[in-house]
Amino acid sequence: RLNPQFIIERFAGEVPPRFLAGPGWGNIRNDQINVAIEKELEKRDSWQGKYL
Repeated sequence: RLNPQFIIERFAGEVPPRFLAGPGWGNIRNDQINVAIEKELEKRDSWQGKYL
């Protein structure tokens, strides 16, 4: 169970194109976003919770 003081934010989601309310990000999928974030964290020698 998470501490109630924590804030969880979703940074990516997928929806069928007909339900989009605004312009897309160039058809980048969730898995591609995750890979890009993981590569950047590795490049910086960082990870979630590093300073906790």
